[in-house]
Amino acid sequence: MTDDDLINIIIKHRQDHPNYLEITNTSRHHRCIVCFSSNSIFYPDTIDRFRTEIQDNDRYEWKKTLLSADYASFDKIILVRDITKAWYHKGINQQQNDFYKLSTLLLNITRKYENVVYLGVSAGGYASLKIGTINQASKIVAVNPMFAPDYILNFSSSENEFKDLFMKRSNFHEDVLIFPKNSRLDYRALNWILKHTQFKPTLIIGDKHKNYLYPETVIKLASTRQNMEGIHDKLYKPLEFDLYILGLKHFMFCSIHFTKARISRKLRKIFNKFF
Repeated sequence: MTDDDLINIIIKHRQDHPNYLEITNTSRHHRCIVCFSSNSIFYPDTIDRFRTEIQDNDRYEWKKTLLSADYASFDKIILVRDITKAWYHKGINQQQNDFYKLSTLLLNITRKYENVVYLGVSAGGYASLKIGTINQASKIVAVNPMFAPDYILNFSSSENEFKDLFMKRSNFHEDVLIFPKNSRLDYRALNWILKHTQFKPTLIIGDKHKNYLYPETVIKLASTRQNMEGIHDKLYKPLEFDLYILGLKHFMFCSIHFTKARISRKLRKIFNKFF
């Protein structure tokens, strides 16, 4: 099969599926979280991988973490994915087929909640940052937002659009933006944000475009009601930051779980290689 075959399968899936998922809790905290998947929602970009992750497993990033932990402080969880990997500028399905229709959909779903958090990593971080600003989110948590305008100007109108939009963000002191300090891929995004916006990113020691933190840490940043201004403009080692945010007990639980999962993946690779 060719790349055109994959494109056709993706187009058909967008026609037949909403590509967002609503999960309702029974709590009465009037809070909602919107989680955007990154472009790694399926990888590599092959038909087999798409079928496994999207068609068979109906994968959304953050779903497993949110459903395996006690995050009842959110009345509503909304999971969103862009299977075209176009930074959400082509929308997510046949009806919500551009960035602003998607923004309107999410605004309508979340309108009744007093506190709405937008969260994502990489392309999902970009979506959480932009749509969260458009929809006046209570808090935005964006990790490595793939944001430098030259990455995505082919989907958007102009760099000035970004400058004007983010300068209107009034709740920036509640937002958490996290970047690896020495990632060449994130360097332009980080410097653009420092130059043109009021956001105050937190830096993590690392040189790759990836999330160095436990997923539970990112969710805790979103769910906590504590003011996070104390982490702004600071540099942390990844595990140091995990421990600071999670606390010792939860940090130890996540560390053990992460180690077990890594060992399991290695054993699976060995098994598949020889058997």
